[in-house]
Amino acid sequence: MKHFFAIVLAAVCCMALSVPALAQGMEPITPYFTHIKSAKGNMTISSSGTAKVTGGMSIAKGDTCEIIATIEQEIDGSWQEVKTFTVSADRTSTTISKSKALYKGYSYRCVFQFNVYEGGTLMESYEAITDEKWY
Repeated sequence: MKHFFAIVLAAVCCMALSVPALAQGMEPITPYFTHIKSAKGNMTISSSGTAKVTGGMSIAKGDTCEIIATIEQEIDGSWQEVKTFTVSADRTSTTISKSKALYKGYSYRCVFQFNVYEGGTLMESYEAITDEKWY
């Protein structure tokens, strides 16, 4: 009888330990940053084919923040660079707002890279990619 209870107890413990791995509907893992406080970017395409890239970031630590936004065009299944914009500021926040005319008949996206520097040394970096947009 003791052997039976030991097996049941062992099975319950194993199931209890495996629940987090089996959980459904969990939130995606959010990266933990020590220098970047917030970072976001967006790209819209007007009906006339002008891409507008906007974004911003703020930092908790560091002396310079930088946003690099690269518009990419999908050609034959691979992403090709169309235009890269860079803004940098020696303060705790910066924003970007740039435009570029696009060619019709392609899929586009924007790759954002958010960087934090301290004394000229890169301390933290985060990359975000927008959803594909057709024009």
